[in-house]
Amino acid sequence: MIEQVNIKQIVAANIRFKRKQLGLTQANAANQMKVTQQTWQQYESGNQDLRIETLQEIAKTLNVDVLDLISATDPKARAEPQAKKKKAA
Repeated sequence: MIEQVNIKQIVAANIRFKRKQLGLTQANAANQMKVTQQTWQQYESGNQDLRIETLQEIAKTLNVDVLDLISATDPKARAEPQAKKKKAA
């Protein structure tokens, strides 16, 4: 049986991962997006339905593509090839 994936939890985990990768606190990210820290916490909790416009604003804040936020691929695995490219250069 295939395990059913919760897209909200995937998006939340990707938002959290990307924010931390940039070295931002929730408060920093919220300020950049002009929302409250509590709103940003909701984005990272996976308990809120996000509109596509909100996902676009989050992606812009985190300097990523919306597809990076909705991808079910492990975000750490996506980050590793980029890090290896930088070392090789």
